[in-house]
Amino acid sequence: MGRQESQAVRKDGGVTMAETNTKADDLRKRVLALYEPPFKFDGISYVWDANGEMVLDGKDDREKADLRGPIVLVRGWGRISYMADPEGLHTAVGELIAEALTEYWERRKEPA
Repeated sequence: MGRQESQAVRKDGGVTMAETNTKADDLRKRVLALYEPPFKFDGISYVWDANGEMVLDGKDDREKADLRGPIVLVRGWGRISYMADPEGLHTAVGELIAEALTEYWERRKEPA
């Protein structure tokens, strides 16, 4: 993705850019190992991977959420909650899905 790594060490004891990038790269590798393509939409509201793992859950809970459209939930929390850094993994799954959708749309977008 074109990340730049910094070797600067922060005096306040914070995390360096290189450490942040290494953690993000590690999470990305772990996320890619969680699910197996091809992914399929079941025609109702779920996206499943080739192994039958639920990836996305589309709900139409507009009344509860006070939204104007369907809600898409990133799934897998029950499975990854027992793994190391489950919050990071869950966030990385959502980020990877957003990145994949962006790349897909950009490749297929009609030139202006």
